[in-house]
Amino acid sequence: VHGTLDLHLKHSAKTPIDILVVDTEGNDPLVLEGAREALSRTRYLEFEYHHLAKWSTLTLRSVVDTLNRSGFDCFWAGTDRVWRITGCWDDLFEFHAWSNVVCGRRGDIWHRVLQAIDITLTQPLKPKPSRDAL
Repeated sequence: VHGTLDLHLKHSAKTPIDILVVDTEGNDPLVLEGAREALSRTRYLEFEYHHLAKWSTLTLRSVVDTLNRSGFDCFWAGTDRVWRITGCWDDLFEFHAWSNVVCGRRGDIWHRVLQAIDITLTQPLKPKPSRDAL
């Protein structure tokens, strides 16, 4: 399949996208870049973050900042909880380990659900420093 997500959705109805999950083995930032119109209709977004492919040259912070400007708050996804990233940035978050990030559109019920399970205030997330940083 070639082209952007926006190109593939060009002729579809302009209805809200309830859930958009991106898992492209490291090319998630490229998919998100080509999904600007789709993201404007998306309520809940999930993508992978790690060290492969495009993630080797892009920062998570740049992607989270772009999503923030598009109306999303993003969180690290745990098994049954999340930790807020948007507005709580720490440079240690650029650890390039296999992780999932979830984002909810501010004002949407998905955003309220993520806020309800956000434990940032009670259990701040501090990634372990890499061996290189020690």
